[in-house]
Amino acid sequence: MKVYHIDWNFKVSPTKDKNSNISFQSMKPSQFIGFDYACVRKFKAPVEKFNITEDLYKWADNIIKKILNRNFDGRQQTTLFQRKSMLNEWSKYITEENQAINPALALIILSSIVKDLKTNNDKLPPVLNKRVLADSISDLNIILTSNKDTSFDFAKLYSARANNLYKSEIDNSELISSGWIKIPSLAHDRENFSSNVDKLKAFSADSWCTKSFNAEPYLSRGDFHIFFYNGIPRIGLRFDKDKLVEIQNEKNNNIISLKYFDILKSYIDKNSFNMNSLLKEKVVDANKKKKLVTNICYEIGTSVIKDNNVYKIMDYLGFEPKYLDDGTISIKKYNFLNIGFNMSFEDMGINENKLFVQISEIRENAVFIGMGVTNLGSLRKILGNANFETSSVMTLGNLEEINGFANFANSMVNSLGGLKKIGSWADFENSILEDTGMLESIGKDAYFNNSKIKKVSALRHIGGIADISNTELSKNLFKNIFVRGGIINY
Repeated sequence: MKVYHIDWNFKVSPTKDKNSNISFQSMKPSQFIGFDYACVRKFKAPVEKFNITEDLYKWADNIIKKILNRNFDGRQQTTLFQRKSMLNEWSKYITEENQAINPALALIILSSIVKDLKTNNDKLPPVLNKRVLADSISDLNIILTSNKDTSFDFAKLYSARANNLYKSEIDNSELISSGWIKIPSLAHDRENFSSNVDKLKAFSADSWCTKSFNAEPYLSRGDFHIFFYNGIPRIGLRFDKDKLVEIQNEKNNNIISLKYFDILKSYIDKNSFNMNSLLKEKVVDANKKKKLVTNICYEIGTSVIKDNNVYKIMDYLGFEPKYLDDGTISIKKYNFLNIGFNMSFEDMGINENKLFVQISEIRENAVFIGMGVTNLGSLRKILGNANFETSSVMTLGNLEEINGFANFANSMVNSLGGLKKIGSWADFENSILEDTGMLESIGKDAYFNNSKIKKVSALRHIGGIADISNTELSKNLFKNIFVRGGIINY
C-alpha cells in the first residue's frame, strides 16, 4: 500500500529523557510545538495532567476511539454504511499505515472530516486521497509555522487541494462547473485505475453508492459519465462494458429527472449509447412525462406556477382548496399526484415547501411518501391520517394535531415541533427522532420499538400499549404517563 511521506519540516514536542532526573510534570501548552501544540489548543487538552508528550498522544488516541464509536446514522439507511466504510479507510490510514502521522495530528484530521456528519443529514466524509492528504498537511504546517495560534479548518484545506487535483487531471476542466465528464473504466485506463476510482468517489453525489464502496466494482466493469451543473453532480450514467445500464439523479431515487432530461436525451443520442430494454423504456416514459408536464403547466398557467398561486395549483390538481378566515388555505387531501408517470410537484417546477407557507389544514389524509416537501411550514392540523414513512419531511413546522394515525417509521423527521396530539396509533419504529417534544397524547398504541427516542417529557396519555423494545427508554420514564394497554419491552 502506497504511503505518502512528506518532510513537514517541524520538530516534535519534547519528551522526558528516561535517564534524566528532570521531571516534566504538569506540562504547559508552551512546551508543545507544531501539530502537537495545535491539537492542545484546538481541543483544550488537559496538559496539566501530562508528564510527557506521549501522554498527549494517549489522550488523543482515546478521543479518536470515542469519535469512531459515535452514532453515524443519517436520514437514510444507506448513509450509515457509507459513512462507516469511508471512515474505516481514513482511520486505518492515519492511525496505522502512515507512521508519520502521530495521534495529535490524526485527531485534527479525523475531527475535521466528521464534524458535519449529523443524524439529520446524509453528508459523507471526503474521499481519502493520500496525495491530497499529504499536501494538505504540508499546507497546515506552513500556516502553523507562520503563526502557531492561527485558526484553521483542515477539512477546507483538504477540500481545496482535492478540487484542484481532480480538475487538473480531467480534460476540459472548465466543464466541472457545468457539463459532462467521463471517468474511464479499468479496461479503458488500466494504468490509472486507482486514481480514477478516487476521482469517481470525489465527483459522485453524496447519495450515490459510488461515493464510497461501489466506486471500484462499478468502474472495473464500465465507464462512468457525470453531468455537472453549477459545480454539482446532477446525473450519473453507469456502464457495463459498452452498455448503459443505469441513469441516476442527484437524489438517487431511481427516477429520471425531468429538470435535466433534455440535456440527458441529447447526450445519449449524440453518443448513440447502447441501452438495455428496461432503460430504453424508462427514457421513453420520461420523454412522454416531459410532454405531459409541458401540457399541464400550460393548462395551469406559467404565471400561476411562477407566482406560486397555491389556491389555483391545488384546485387544478383536485385537492379542493378553501380559504379560511385567517387567509390561509385548507385542502381536502395531500398525496401522490394521480396524473400518470409518477408525476411530482418538482417535475412541474413547483416548490412544495412554498405551498405549505399558505396551507394550514388538511381535512382528510396526508400521504407524504414520494413527495418533495421537507418543511410543513404553516400547517397546523391534519384531520385524518398522516404517513411520513420514507418521506422527505424533516420538520413538522407549526403542526399541532393529527386526528388519525401518525406513521413516522423509517422517516427523516428529526423533530415533532409543536405537535401535541395524535388521535390514533403512532409508529416511531426505526425513526431518527430522539425526543417526542411537546407531544402530550397518543390515542391508541405507541410503537417506540427500534427507535432512537430517549425522551418523552411532555407525554401524558397513551390509549393503547407502549412498545419500548430495543430502545433507551425505560419504564421509569413512563411513571407520569397513563398507558392504558401497558408497557411492552421484549
